Amino acid sequence: MIPQLRAYSAPQLGRAARYKNTGHVVPDSTSGMLLLDDAQRVMARDDEFCRLMGLAEHELPLTTSLPLLAERNSLLAALVEAVAMLPVAGGARRVGGLTIAVKPMLDNMRLVSVATDAAIEREIPPANAVDACISAAAVGPWEFDPHSSAIRRHDLWWDMLGYERDMGFSYESMVHPDDANPWRNRLVDCVQRGECFASELRLRAACGGWRWVLSRGRRLVRDGKVCWVGADTDISDLKACFAHQGLLASVVDVIPHGVMISDAGGRIQSVNAAFTQITGYTADEAVDRHIDILNSGIHHAVFYQHIWSAVSRRGMWAGEIWNRRKNGEVYPEWMTLICLRDRHDEITHYATVFEDITTRKREEERMAWQAYHDPLTELPNRLLFGDRLEQTIAQAMRTREMVAVLFVDLDGFKPVNDENGHDVGDALLKLFAHRLTASVRTGDTVARLAGDEFTLIVPHITSKEDVVPIAQKVLTAAVQPFHIAGSEIRVGASIGISLFPLHGDGALQLLKRADQAMYRAKHAGRSNWQFFE
Repeated sequence: MIPQLRAYSAPQLGRAARYKNTGHVVPDSTSGMLLLDDAQRVMARDDEFCRLMGLAEHELPLTTSLPLLAERNSLLAALVEAVAMLPVAGGARRVGGLTIAVKPMLDNMRLVSVATDAAIEREIPPANAVDACISAAAVGPWEFDPHSSAIRRHDLWWDMLGYERDMGFSYESMVHPDDANPWRNRLVDCVQRGECFASELRLRAACGGWRWVLSRGRRLVRDGKVCWVGADTDISDLKACFAHQGLLASVVDVIPHGVMISDAGGRIQSVNAAFTQITGYTADEAVDRHIDILNSGIHHAVFYQHIWSAVSRRGMWAGEIWNRRKNGEVYPEWMTLICLRDRHDEITHYATVFEDITTRKREEERMAWQAYHDPLTELPNRLLFGDRLEQTIAQAMRTREMVAVLFVDLDGFKPVNDENGHDVGDALLKLFAHRLTASVRTGDTVARLAGDEFTLIVPHITSKEDVVPIAQKVLTAAVQPFHIAGSEIRVGASIGISLFPLHGDGALQLLKRADQAMYRAKHAGRSNWQFFE
């Protein structure tokens, strides 16, 4: 994201106020500043300039060609025309209720000041207006004589640092000790090579602190003598802004959550490292593409309408959503979507923060499965059995059908455990569970209640004779020998059967009566089935 440049710091506003007594342009709330390069591209602008032009900040982005924007804005068009008509040396021009002053800078830059009539105390000479613009922009001109090594500084240079007048300090004595040698070496090297000079350094301000400046100059021949002319520009606010932005960017880039910034039209502007790790898209692949590249295709359009409606009303939305990675894999994520607005309350960007919750979803599914299933046989447990039986009874009431409940208890299982150990007993229970599942119809439920007790739900029957073949299959599954750890083990099964609605209309009542019928089967000699009577 591009940091917004503040036009004036507190010291700069203090300096600007002093110009009221000299009739210069006063850079107060009715004046704005603009910096253009030789191609008339916007290199810097303050908030007030945008306001005077009737534009939101995002409508005047940096590096944009001003003539292109002027096609849609009459004020900008007038400004572009005025700038073009002013001489190369700069000057001022009145356009309607605005005064436009232009000052040429280094590297073919031009500083443009736009002020309303309210910002001008009296008619002023163009040169004074330009000086006021330079002062407001915190620019201090200087001249360097390579023969005497003397640096002559304009009054505006001292003003830039908050001094009332030339204090007589040498330039080098005001340079921060850590910056002195790099600055000096750079200056000497540029003079020897005849190259343009540019260096960032800190200078001591009137308040006793240090101000960052960008010092730039170029070789000039005047009256047959070679000298260097240039200017120092106060960039302290810009450095602080970049440092703050850099800190935020570093934090965003190391957090484990994906972060994506998109413009108001849904085009991706910026992503962090976690975004790439989660989605598979690099920053180069994602930036300038529409956020639809992540669309899974699972959700209905109404779902997305709900999201954007919530964002418009409340400024944010948070919830679970399915998105698609670059490799085509669909995955769940927890997403927070926030809209960012400018000072006019217009939405300029959307910030999306998300995390991949695939592992969490799997863990939740595993815990839910464990809550309703027997860990040994992986059959439904008592809780899930009761829930399914109630649902089956409710359906049978509507269709006027019968439901059978089979209670199965293995005969001779305790001696198997006692003689062969629990490992063999567990293996037998797992094999029997597999046989039971294979013995029933699709739609029937097989569950393990506890120990060697199993139950079956058999829906969609018309008489108790329909249950007999199933009971016989269960009995056969129990009496067939089990081959475990090289041994042949034999058991049997006693089966009790209750019927809905003949023997009850509730799940608990049917299970209890099937259990009673199972005990009748045991008393009848085991390895048989009995209906409840």
